[in-house]
Amino acid sequence: MKTTKKIVFFTGSGISKESGIETFRDAKEGLWYQYNIEDVASIQGWRKNKELMLEFYNKIRAQLKELFPNKAHELIKVMEDFMDVTVIT
Repeated sequence: MKTTKKIVFFTGSGISKESGIETFRDAKEGLWYQYNIEDVASIQGWRKNKELMLEFYNKIRAQLKELFPNKAHELIKVMEDFMDVTVIT
């Protein structure tokens, strides 16, 4: 049963790294190390090369099918049963 208590989790892509999801800014492994951010995360990139942007996001989506939530994800979910939870990434 939820109470009126509230909690906010400030997270980033690092919370999912333990699950095997690539982060964006890791020095040598991050997605922005592998891709130019403007090419895959801007309207100009979409207009310039839709195929590259689709490849980028399809790669991420395909990866998610093979992975599972980690302990941090599970704990946030448990908290949702008892509190008003907001996650800000």
